[in-house]
Amino acid sequence: MVSGLAAHLGVERGLVQHHQHAFLGLLVGSNGVGQGLLVAQGNHHAVVVQGIVAGEHGGLGGQAAEQILAPAGNVLLQALGAGTLLLLLHLCVETVLVVPGATRVAWDPSRPVLTYKTVWEQTTKSVRELVPVAEKLKVNLALENVWNRFLISPMEWKLFLDQFKSEYVGIYFDVGNACLNCRPQDFPEILGSYIKAVHLKNFEENDCGGGLHDFGDDLLKGVVDFKAVFAELDKIGYKGPFTVEMIPFCRLPDLVLPDQALADKMAVQLATL
Repeated sequence: MVSGLAAHLGVERGLVQHHQHAFLGLLVGSNGVGQGLLVAQGNHHAVVVQGIVAGEHGGLGGQAAEQILAPAGNVLLQALGAGTLLLLLHLCVETVLVVPGATRVAWDPSRPVLTYKTVWEQTTKSVRELVPVAEKLKVNLALENVWNRFLISPMEWKLFLDQFKSEYVGIYFDVGNACLNCRPQDFPEILGSYIKAVHLKNFEENDCGGGLHDFGDDLLKGVVDFKAVFAELDKIGYKGPFTVEMIPFCRLPDLVLPDQALADKMAVQLATL
């Protein structure tokens, strides 16, 4: 899959524009699930919605410490209370992507600065409340490794995930995001079946480590050893989806999405991995 192909466009327009690609799945925002189903049915596309992103900002959007996972909670609880459970089941949704809390969001000074212990406790509390819902839906609650200065190494992730003792709680593993502080190929061996879905992108390490602009517009350019990553995923028997998440911050301040040419390029490069 290639996510973000139809960013800021309607789901129907996105599917029509990209009909030349063989879609095996679709990652959409929570507000696009119903529309995606209707479009897929109406156009007879073989589209499986394998994941939805919880909330407008995936869980980091303006939430106080005690509401760190509120967007995800809303998605899942509404699925039970508002009758959309049948919709999710019909779509065969496998995974809800959630961004956990942050100790500090460097690019958003309006966000509160919290201690690591506070974020750990509040995120744990929120996930515990969601576990029964996720298990009833049989939908994975997958927290993504992002640049939130929280849950950085695979050992931290394992310690965090172990406490829930649920097969429906895991990580939405972002290969590129892991590069800032770790080697992505070290995650599968430690996390095993906790890996519910995988984001693919590359990362360069300019200026002795790299920064936001080191997320480029070429999947094959960077420090990620995809052969090693896939080998480790094979060892744990990973059979889940791969999504190319291409947001080329290297183009800032001239970053414009959607980008049809970039989408086509990613589809071709993905096939070579």
